[in-house]
Amino acid sequence: MFANRGYWKNTGVHKYSLGASIPQILLQLRSEYILIFILGLCVSLFILKRSGNSHLPYVLAGFDILVFVLAVVSDKIVLFNKISRLSNYLVILCLGVSIIVFFCNYNLLNKDEFWISLFLVLNAFASIIPYIVVSPFGPRSMLCFYILMVIFSFYLVAISNSLTRKCFIILISCMAFLYGSFILFKANQINVAKTRNSALIEYQVKNKTYIANNNRFYYVQIPNTDMWWNPRLQTHDDPIISYYKIPNTTVGKLVPWYEVKNISSNQGELLFKKAKKLVK
Repeated sequence: MFANRGYWKNTGVHKYSLGASIPQILLQLRSEYILIFILGLCVSLFILKRSGNSHLPYVLAGFDILVFVLAVVSDKIVLFNKISRLSNYLVILCLGVSIIVFFCNYNLLNKDEFWISLFLVLNAFASIIPYIVVSPFGPRSMLCFYILMVIFSFYLVAISNSLTRKCFIILISCMAFLYGSFILFKANQINVAKTRNSALIEYQVKNKTYIANNNRFYYVQIPNTDMWWNPRLQTHDDPIISYYKIPNTTVGKLVPWYEVKNISSNQGELLFKKAKKLVK
């Protein structure tokens, strides 16, 4: 990313700017309050199991539950703007407090446990450090952070003797399989949409359908934009217009991908007829 020359030019697409993405990073962390809630509970469980009768884990768990409730309320009831703003800061604070409380109790860890924990946490935060000075930034940029935080949470449960090593491995494996399946499912949707989009564009260019169709040009909408990034509108993508020599006077119209997913990509005419029927 840092080697990409596009980031060294202020093109309006990529840019370096100190603090440019900090608000987006904080907002994305706030939106993952369920993950942060689970992490806080795992830290509380670990300290409770290792320290005995300490009041600290109960205080931390109570704070964690309060933040979780406020985050849920602010998500569901948009009229409570003050609660929404408050929960934004509290979720970030909850994450920081959970991490600090855990490492302040390093005496409860043996040497190997300490270094493994530190490795997971530092790598998680290191994965989002570049985005402090680089934009664009989106949910996909947080993927590594989320995975490492989930592994860290499971690891705390495992070393607190609440899970056997076998159960820990099974949990991680199940998480990887389920999340991997989810990602592949969404990636397949993108692939289907892109192949149909290419076929539809090529048919319209070859037959110049836009001339007899009031200058309308149809594109298949590409779903799951949080997994890929395009700075341009899907109805006016300059590289596509330039490559296919599509007249700039055409008016782009988006066709929902799921409406044409069952039409083969080699049936350009059928794709066009369907698009024309769906989008006026």
